[in-house]
Amino acid sequence: MDCPRCGKKMHVVCSNKECACFKSIPAHEWPMTHHWQIGPLMTPVGVGNALWRFWWWAGLGDRIHPSRFMLELERCPYCWFTESVDYWFERSCDEAFAERRQAASQ
Repeated sequence: MDCPRCGKKMHVVCSNKECACFKSIPAHEWPMTHHWQIGPLMTPVGVGNALWRFWWWAGLGDRIHPSRFMLELERCPYCWFTESVDYWFERSCDEAFAERRQAASQ
C-alpha cells in the first residue's frame, strides 16, 4: 500500500519487533506508526492503550464509550499523513479486491 500524500510504500506492522512483519521491511524504509488521538492530543500507542483499559476498569465505559473521545490512528512515517485505522483497513481491502479482480481477468 502506498501513502496517498507522498506516494511512498507503507509497511503495516504489529507491535512485536521480533515478528516477521517487522523483519520483512527493506533496509532504509520505516513502518507505519500507530497512535491514539485523545481529544486534540496525539499520544503514543502505550498511553492510549493504558487509558482505554483504565476507562473500562473504572467502569466508565457503560456511561460514555471511550471511542467517543479516543481515535485510533495510523501515520505515514515520511510525511505524517494520518488517518484512522478504519481508513487504512478499507484501503487495504479495496487494493486486495482490485488485485484479485485483476488476477481473475488474466
